[in-house]
Amino acid sequence: MPARLMAIEGFISGQTFFVPDDEPLRIGRMPDAEIPIMEQSMSRNHCEVFRKGNAYMLLDQGSSNGTFVNDKRTETCVLKSGDEVRTGSIKFVFAIDEEAAKEIPTKLILVPEAEEKGSKDRQFEAEKSGRKDSALIQLLEPLRQQRIPNASPEAKTIAEPKDVPETIKPKTVAQGSSPALERIRPEQEKKEAAKKGTHPVIEAGVPTISEPRKRPAPPSKRHFVSRCPNCTKPIYQDEMDSGQCKTLEAKLHCPGCTECIELVGKDFGDYHVFGLLSISSIGAIYRAQHIETDHPVALKIMTREAAKGEDAVLRYIRQAKVGKEIDHPNIAAIYDLGAFEGKPFIVIQFIAGQSLMSMIHQKGKLTQKEAAAFVWPIADGLYHAHERDIIIRDFRPHLIKISQKSVPILTDLGLAKSISDPGSQLTGQHQRVGKPGYLAPEQIRTEKKLDHRVDIYALGATLYHAVTGRPPFVGETAREIMQKTLGDPAPNPTEFNTGLSDDFVLAIATAMAKKPEERFISAKQFGAVLKHFA
Repeated sequence: MPARLMAIEGFISGQTFFVPDDEPLRIGRMPDAEIPIMEQSMSRNHCEVFRKGNAYMLLDQGSSNGTFVNDKRTETCVLKSGDEVRTGSIKFVFAIDEEAAKEIPTKLILVPEAEEKGSKDRQFEAEKSGRKDSALIQLLEPLRQQRIPNASPEAKTIAEPKDVPETIKPKTVAQGSSPALERIRPEQEKKEAAKKGTHPVIEAGVPTISEPRKRPAPPSKRHFVSRCPNCTKPIYQDEMDSGQCKTLEAKLHCPGCTECIELVGKDFGDYHVFGLLSISSIGAIYRAQHIETDHPVALKIMTREAAKGEDAVLRYIRQAKVGKEIDHPNIAAIYDLGAFEGKPFIVIQFIAGQSLMSMIHQKGKLTQKEAAAFVWPIADGLYHAHERDIIIRDFRPHLIKISQKSVPILTDLGLAKSISDPGSQLTGQHQRVGKPGYLAPEQIRTEKKLDHRVDIYALGATLYHAVTGRPPFVGETAREIMQKTLGDPAPNPTEFNTGLSDDFVLAIATAMAKKPEERFISAKQFGAVLKHFA
């Protein structure tokens, strides 16, 4: 596939999208677009890039905010290599392979504005003579000419004429000598002549013309199909053809997520896997059962690809180590850690029930009393962890499970760490962990020293979400959400739930204070306040 769009600005910067030969490359807010850009400034079907004959065309689909090529709003045009295409906040550079560029007809090559005068005449002459007069070809032309390394000023290169037999090629001659071409002797004859010192070029003391260096073969181009609905990784045609991708709930998943799906219904070590609870970018959590004891558990298993990363495996080990230090009824217990068939896994307490997030979706929002009853026990569990110098760092309604007996339990300690253990510093200095919308401002700023107050903030944001039905800060992108977290106050929760008391709103605001020193002193203090509302 010769043409591609390379994102150079925006949240997908660094990604490359190839233009199919037989169908358009769609850009827009449609989930099934080849390049989905979920921004308010984008139309659902914003624009398309497609091949027409040997040319590549861009067609704006009547978008509200327009498609820009080289900073000019464009409805339709022929794309040239090096053109910059902007849609919304994303800027692409269009590139086309050199071999494909040679095949593009001259009449489809756009003439720069600086050469507008007389351009029609030159274009007509180019079509008439069959010459391709593009800026790219003119730029590359000097590189195609063969040059003599380290040649003396008296030497010059005789250009090779067209239609010369293969047995004839140009040679370097001294100034003033005959430019006649000499027949190249067979290979064996040349070797024998060289041994005897009778090679004509060697005798003349003129450097020989070396064979042009062969360029490495370009990397094989992959046909982009779509993105995984779970982890957003790109899915390519060769992965589909080889059976690495499979469909779950009518949606095509990437090889990593497919690997997770295929484990359902099979034995994994000492456990039998019954169902899939969730999938992440590095693995999945399953509902399973110990084969011998029939004890129900949750299995957290890494994919083979994720297990190649040393830091990811160390985090798994750290999670198991940290989890075993916590023994609290409102935090899921960790039973075991191991590896099977090259995949690390953790055995966690299984909680039958629904997540707090599912309950919010069902009801729209919780009452003040319901939310307080579910959140204060979690605050008590956090205090238990904080006493052991353990902070959770990743906290949101999705990670709180409500058991069948209405007991709230924190289920995932994937990013938990011991702040007193130097060996737990696996995250880089400027590396951010957690989910935007629940991150404390100091987490967003990637400050070195974080303490238990980041969990108090996240618990306050979770409580806000529970009683309003929405996170404290929302936006089109993670960047926008984090910018609001740093600079804007959260909307008053009474705007979304008029049944909240002033004291309850004050408790949320205290937990979510921008400055850590203005928050509750401890999770125990926060939980004690909430217990009055339960």
